[in-house]
Amino acid sequence: MKKIFTFLFSIVLCGVLFAQKPDFNLYGFAAENGGTTGGNAAGAVTHTVTTYDELAAALTREKGSTEPRIVKVVGTIEVPGGGEAIEVGSDITLFGADGNAMISQIQLYIKNAHNIIIRNLRFTAVGSNKGSDSDCISIATTSSNRCNNIWIDHCEFFNVEPIRNPSASLKDKYDGLLDIKKTSEYITISWCYFHDHYKAILVGYTASDTYDRKITMHHNRFERVNSRVPSYRGGTGHVYNNSYLGTTDSEGYFGTGVNAREGACLLVENNYFEKMTQTIYCAIEDVKTEGYAYGTGNIFVDCQHEFTANGCTSFTPPYEVNQDAAADLPLLLKEWAGSGKLNSYDDYGNEVSAEGKPTVSIKSPADNAVYEFPASVTMEVVASDEDGTIEKVEIYDGADLATTLTEAPFVCTLDQLQVGEHILSAKAIDNDGKFATASVMIVVEGIGGGGDVTAGESFFPQANLDENQYYWFNESNKTHCESMIADQTIVLNNSVTTPESTTKLQPTAIGANESGTKESGRTGYIGIAKGSGTAGTEGGSVVFALPSCALFEINFSTTGSQYLKVFTSKDNQNWAECTDLYINKGKKGITTHNLTSGVSSTSPIYVKVANYGTGSIMLHGVKISKAISSGIDNMESDLLSIYCDGDEIICNRDYLTIEVFDAAGKLVKKGNDIAGLPNGNYLVRVQEANGKISALKLKR
Repeated sequence: MKKIFTFLFSIVLCGVLFAQKPDFNLYGFAAENGGTTGGNAAGAVTHTVTTYDELAAALTREKGSTEPRIVKVVGTIEVPGGGEAIEVGSDITLFGADGNAMISQIQLYIKNAHNIIIRNLRFTAVGSNKGSDSDCISIATTSSNRCNNIWIDHCEFFNVEPIRNPSASLKDKYDGLLDIKKTSEYITISWCYFHDHYKAILVGYTASDTYDRKITMHHNRFERVNSRVPSYRGGTGHVYNNSYLGTTDSEGYFGTGVNAREGACLLVENNYFEKMTQTIYCAIEDVKTEGYAYGTGNIFVDCQHEFTANGCTSFTPPYEVNQDAAADLPLLLKEWAGSGKLNSYDDYGNEVSAEGKPTVSIKSPADNAVYEFPASVTMEVVASDEDGTIEKVEIYDGADLATTLTEAPFVCTLDQLQVGEHILSAKAIDNDGKFATASVMIVVEGIGGGGDVTAGESFFPQANLDENQYYWFNESNKTHCESMIADQTIVLNNSVTTPESTTKLQPTAIGANESGTKESGRTGYIGIAKGSGTAGTEGGSVVFALPSCALFEINFSTTGSQYLKVFTSKDNQNWAECTDLYINKGKKGITTHNLTSGVSSTSPIYVKVANYGTGSIMLHGVKISKAISSGIDNMESDLLSIYCDGDEIICNRDYLTIEVFDAAGKLVKKGNDIAGLPNGNYLVRVQEANGKISALKLKR
């Protein structure tokens, strides 16, 4: 049976919008083996649930019970602290009444059950009370039983405590978001959104769990997930049209992609990978059997390791699909993956026709509009209903409800939007309960050119500093808002209470020239205020929160005596003074000062610059570069010496591999012979014979 996805595109000036709803019908392995219908059958009983007890009663099968069930979740059902588990019976459709329905810190255990549909729900991590098996959804079997024909669609899975760093202590507090184990088969996972978690999807319980299971994963969106997307032991899998976005920490990218293990055979095609350490890889586990994967049509953007299918096998799925272009997936899945993307439902959990639905569009802001932090964004929504009235318009920032509008004109203002991408959505609901949605994406960038940031507040520059550039705090002096390293935060402190000692960002104020007098050409600065006016008295300060630090220079001016002290801290609470970094006592005017010797670090560090002089310090620019670290061992000269001699990379230790990556993170050389490399900047990664890894920068 041939299945075809059809997508219509509407071209506008700002880019490509996916105006027509895609085909959300069931495809993949869950459509085989007789298909998956859930509770949609004659004699079905509908349960509307709002509490844990109601949910447990509706999902759990009494002995001998066989009637199909429809379970509709309204609102959030939560067990604080996590640990509760509900066993889900067969022939059930579980769905959220709307895009906000959520099951929080409760495990759904599908055990020896079949014919189950789960749609339009949000799930958070379960917590530690269930030990090592505390998944949001766990599909497993006992003895010779089977779990089969399960469809999980348009759901959102995330952690209540987002894990951004692979070494974070939280990584083992929670288990997976969705695990599929033992004799479970004929499963489709589609149009879901997985984000901000360490372990996402595990297929196969242990290294010996190599059952010939059959699973399809398509049109899922993965963001800031460290691993298991999926980790696949045994069986056959089809992974297509998913998007993967990793993230960075102080030591580079982290986030691994599709992992084929223990004889698994995976077809991985037309996916989009960005900022991943590994994309598609085959692993040998417990000295057993390696996995196999065949990749085709995938796009890799800024990934450290791209996939090749050397020695891997492929298979042909028993169904046919026309797939979306991999390049379209980031926008397509931002628009349509996750909860709240379907139409209204009938009493059986089926999506109803769009006939009679209201229409809605976002007049402002424009798609892909760029704002400066702290952003204040006015949303203007146009909504109408031909056969009724608009009851309300819900405004969302991502998955969070920002406000509800009940009267036209549908206009609101969203204040203090943080740095990063925001999906702003409008959901128009009519008097029949039918709804329609429209979305735009906006970007909030680092601090911009107007207003003050007062003491105690933070602002966030953008990512990827060119280390030959300063970050300047005004538009007319240098390029406005030059980028700093990723995750850079500047905190404006006020250590004294007098008004003149307040530390502020002042983007239009006039700084001093070489003689110490005001000059209009030097405008915009962070004002680090003096103390009482007596030299040696602490005034205001500014703190730089750095993932690491290899170079730290400041450019500043003052009308009074220059006297700055520099402090470092690992926790932003306990400060150590860098006694050799007093700055030019008694001098007026403009100074550029290198502070690297006292603040360099390969681990996260806070650097505080405090004013002890008689005049206000005007900090005009900062130059910072990020320290190189492998994530396993900090590069120290007594551990490993790496240098270049002509066209060779020389090491003072025995090593296993030398890998050279270009500026985009692509592997370009393997081995110590670097002849033929074009001029440019590179990262050299050396793995010693003892397993330790170090890195250095190479410029040709």
